[in-house]
Amino acid sequence: MNVLYVLTYDYSFKSWSDSGNLSRELKYFDEFKLKYPNVNYIFLSYGDNEDLEYTNFLDNTQIYPVYSYMKFSKNRLKRLLKSFLIPFVLYRKLKKENIQIIKQNQLQGVWVSIILKIILKAPLITRTGYDVFQFKLKENSKITTKFFYYIVTQLAIIYSSIYSVTSKIDKYFLEKYFFFTKQKILIRPNFVITQDKKSLSERDEKIISVGRLEEQKNLNYLINELGDLDVSVDHYGNGSKYNELVQLAEDRNINIQFKDSVDNVSLTKKYTDYQFFISTSLFEGNPKSLLEALAAGCIVLAPSIPNIKEIVQHEYNGFLFDLEKQGLNNLFTKINSNHYDLETISNNAISSVRKNNDLKNLIENEFNDLALLN
Repeated sequence: MNVLYVLTYDYSFKSWSDSGNLSRELKYFDEFKLKYPNVNYIFLSYGDNEDLEYTNFLDNTQIYPVYSYMKFSKNRLKRLLKSFLIPFVLYRKLKKENIQIIKQNQLQGVWVSIILKIILKAPLITRTGYDVFQFKLKENSKITTKFFYYIVTQLAIIYSSIYSVTSKIDKYFLEKYFFFTKQKILIRPNFVITQDKKSLSERDEKIISVGRLEEQKNLNYLINELGDLDVSVDHYGNGSKYNELVQLAEDRNINIQFKDSVDNVSLTKKYTDYQFFISTSLFEGNPKSLLEALAAGCIVLAPSIPNIKEIVQHEYNGFLFDLEKQGLNNLFTKINSNHYDLETISNNAISSVRKNNDLKNLIENEFNDLALLN
């Protein structure tokens, strides 16, 4: 079975590598190939000739980097308009690959896959890790941006044989506000790789936080809430609010170290060095960093928002707090003063991820999706 895997718009193997996510992304395909050797993935990426080097990391496959066949435009609007030509530029080469199924990674760029579906006459699976339209609503984006992503989402649902989401909340939202969703929307949570168990007594009594230094991640709330507590925080991630957050940390006199992003393999191992993981996001999809922290047995403190409440059960496999003044402060103080059995909560965290986010289960479900369409 030949599956054309279309990367997220403007993403390439090189950008996966630069962001530290390459090893995690390739883990999926390596494991899939081991279990189902008859499934052959062919990749369409938004890279150039440099992406061809990554064929060395993949077993007997082909990569078609878009900008090896057409000129890259620095202007974003021009690049977007040119993207509608990609299927026609690559048609002859992809036709020879005998593509049986097209799989689109994330909503962004799905228009390329829709056109390919039509001209290659192959069924389409659209896989989303989060609902872009919901995010644009919550970010209060321009009305034109929100309209664009509403139309793109609706078209993706219409033209996809399967449209997968990572949470029940996202499935409910799509079924409520979009048409032609019946039996198309499937839940496929993000996967994580569990680490060897490390007891909390062997870890530093420190907090780890992970995410882009942007408005959504709400790091100013974390700093304000923990400013008067005797805690030490390491935050991994870069972003536009770095200088603002560094200044706020100095003003609140909190011991927080801002560290650069690291590759996913290194990061998943670092989780096991910390007792606590804290998220203060305003909204999320199916957050990989939180899932990876649970998988590592960290004591997770996270906001009581819909998508996270699907993952964290208060006082069972983690703790939830309201995003209000003293919400996180009071919870963290309570955890440290009460006699919670944190070791049991840590074990429950690992068990819940193994049950709901195991890579082997995801691969089996996704193979069944492919087999059904094929």
